[in-house]
Amino acid sequence: MFVVREMTEADLPAVLEIETACFGAPWTRGMFQDELRHSLSWLRVVVDENERLAGFIVARHYGEVWHVMDLAVAPSRCTLGLGGRLLDGLLGHTPRDVPVVLEVREGNTGAIALYRSRGFRDSGRRPHYYADTGEAALLMVYGPEMAW
Repeated sequence: MFVVREMTEADLPAVLEIETACFGAPWTRGMFQDELRHSLSWLRVVVDENERLAGFIVARHYGEVWHVMDLAVAPSRCTLGLGGRLLDGLLGHTPRDVPVVLEVREGNTGAIALYRSRGFRDSGRRPHYYADTGEAALLMVYGPEMAW
């Protein structure tokens, strides 16, 4: 059984472990700490019955849009639907008339399939977006259409 709850400072060691396992250019501890302190950020973790962290999401409200900034699930737990639970939590939190946007690596077919399954649409492309590989980002939006 997994539970989604608010992220705390105490979660950061496990968050950083997952972040490093999932991304070539991982966020730093300071970046997560900044988001934890920011009043417009929404941070959640999913934990198992033993409080072992299995994934997390970081989003922020920017005026007229919500931006999914980071979403990751431990590689050993990727097939359990936890990314979808985290994303569903955010979509349930945001008003329907406010777009939710994100960037995803074009080659990350698993994440793209997850986002599309929740109603995100392709909205554009940013060439050479990811500094670690030079890969392009696919821009996706949920809710009302918006201009990037």
